[in-house]
Amino acid sequence: MECPVCGNPLRLEPSTFPSHDAPCPCCGCLVWLASPDVATCRPTEESLSEVLQRLAKSSHAHPSTTLRLDFREIEHLTGPVVRWLVKAAVQTSATGRKLELCHVCPDIREVFQITRLDRLFEIKD
Repeated sequence: MECPVCGNPLRLEPSTFPSHDAPCPCCGCLVWLASPDVATCRPTEESLSEVLQRLAKSSHAHPSTTLRLDFREIEHLTGPVVRWLVKAAVQTSATGRKLELCHVCPDIREVFQITRLDRLFEIKD
């Protein structure tokens, strides 16, 4: 298995808590090992830009068909971060994967709807 963010091989021991999560030893992004088809990471506001840049620049084919970004800790998006989000969505689509966002705060969701970016990726609750 590879990290959905940086592409480095993962040899993680999931936590024993119900979440079954663990940080990637390379990029530090929190990764969930819920199923082989979905890889989930939860960036912070500070790490979101770097996570999106890595996703947008990645050309490797990750075995997961869906990459899910948990926006639980994200309250604001800057212009450059939105640009990287669009690039990441295009790149994941080009490699046959899907980018999902979950736990998006109402303000960011409204911006996505106004700008029609909500059509570029799936937003889940």
